[in-house]
Amino acid sequence: MVDFLDHLAAADTAIGAHVCTPGVVRFAAGGEVDPVPVAIERPLDGETIERGQFAALKPLAWLPRQLVAALKLGDEIEGEGRRWRVAAKPTRPGDGRWWRAEVEDLGPLA
Repeated sequence: MVDFLDHLAAADTAIGAHVCTPGVVRFAAGGEVDPVPVAIERPLDGETIERGQFAALKPLAWLPRQLVAALKLGDEIEGEGRRWRVAAKPTRPGDGRWWRAEVEDLGPLA
């Protein structure tokens, strides 16, 4: 089983290298700033919603759980040249290998 989990972790790393941008997580409780790959999924336009697909009302941040053990409301994420604040309780959908967090855009990085 450990070999399989190692393969999943390697796959996540490889996928993250292609779909994520380098970023960091700044924890609201303080402590170290952790570098992590970040993918931001922005809300879809009205045309897509009209076609019967579900869309997020706020942007979603995706972070690999193997690099971010805990993600909480109020934590800040830097990615794609912007700063984001976790605006709702993060979840780990599916098999739990990735965090999904609704985020609020705090603007461009200074």
